[in-house]
Amino acid sequence: MSHSEAGALVSVRVPVGASIADEMAYRHPREASAVPLVWQSGHAETCLAQVEIDAAALTRLKRGRSVERAFVSVINAGPLVVSLSPLG
Repeated sequence: MSHSEAGALVSVRVPVGASIADEMAYRHPREASAVPLVWQSGHAETCLAQVEIDAAALTRLKRGRSVERAFVSVINAGPLVVSLSPLG
């Protein structure tokens, strides 16, 4: 995550083969709403998705113990959900 004065740019790389026809997103555990990321690029090993968040969302990420990210690993599959620490 890189910081700017307005908030931050959340960047996630996933292994090549992710379904870019489907959405990548992150959410806080136990919440129904998710924050969609936009696919930016892909190369031989990974695909990159990003979203710009505001200062309030950045503060929330910093206070959390974990964040779930989800993506579809192959077309027509269910989402793959991975819990991560926002600290890296």
